[in-house]
Amino acid sequence: MNARDRERITNAVDFWITTKLGQQELSEATGRAQGGARATVTGGRHLAGVNRLIVEELQDLGLTGHTCCTDRRATAPGYHRVSKSWDLLVLNNGIPDSCHRVQVHGRIRGQEPRQPRR
Repeated sequence: MNARDRERITNAVDFWITTKLGQQELSEATGRAQGGARATVTGGRHLAGVNRLIVEELQDLGLTGHTCCTDRRATAPGYHRVSKSWDLLVLNNGIPDSCHRVQVHGRIRGQEPRQPRR
């Protein structure tokens, strides 16, 4: 891994952690905390750094005709429902090319990670 990639990855992870902590503090301060780790992700901005990292990687590939959508714009027709929201949606000339759902499991401020369902 080169220095540029290391810095970009470090910045994305730092943004993820900082934003999740900020969202949790805001949720608790406004009295809307939902318990557990949910308060850290309900703000929705915590994945912006990871999305930016993925978009940069796609751009580095030199793909043409691609548009990347995030937030409320990252919605595509679903198989079992009319539409499905994604963390990152990549369109190729206006047609969905790839849909990304980013999930990061782990500890934040001493919280235990969720155990997998059996």
